[in-house]
Amino acid sequence: MLRSSIRNIALITVLASMAPGVVQAQALLYGGGGALFPVSEFDLTADPGFVAVTGIMFPVGGGALSVGAEGLYGKPSGSGNGPSKNINGLMAYAETTFGEEGGPQPFLFGGVGMLRLSSSETSKTSFGYQAGGGLNVAIGGIMSVWAEGRYVSASPAAPLTPTFVSLMVGASISLGR
Repeated sequence: MLRSSIRNIALITVLASMAPGVVQAQALLYGGGGALFPVSEFDLTADPGFVAVTGIMFPVGGGALSVGAEGLYGKPSGSGNGPSKNINGLMAYAETTFGEEGGPQPFLFGGVGMLRLSSSETSKTSFGYQAGGGLNVAIGGIMSVWAEGRYVSASPAAPLTPTFVSLMVGASISLGR
């Protein structure tokens, strides 16, 4: 298990570090948060809570494709007398946008990484994936705001697989413009 975790973390690090080599534009820093809604068998042991993300994105080429890496923290409410749970993640992802730059731009993204579900009783790390979409709106030369929905899940082989849907809002700032 440890060897698998180390291999997966190394893969994510390599993918994220490759991004600057293909970048032809500035990086974007972003952060946001919102509601977390547990689904699947995870729903039996957790109630809705909150989730927050922060990351960096690198536009690739002159097109609408970007790659990036992000950290994720979620805290579903404990169900009944059960232990409180935390979800931590590190994800690499790719995103594509539609529409004209400077105006509202819908986007879709997907990514892979590591998710860790921990409580006072146990802690499990497993491979995870995410997918989602939203709308990005420029509010100035270097800033934008966004709203999105995403689906996040860990490997089905993990005990108490943390699987959730989130609705988030956030902001991004462009570096180097």
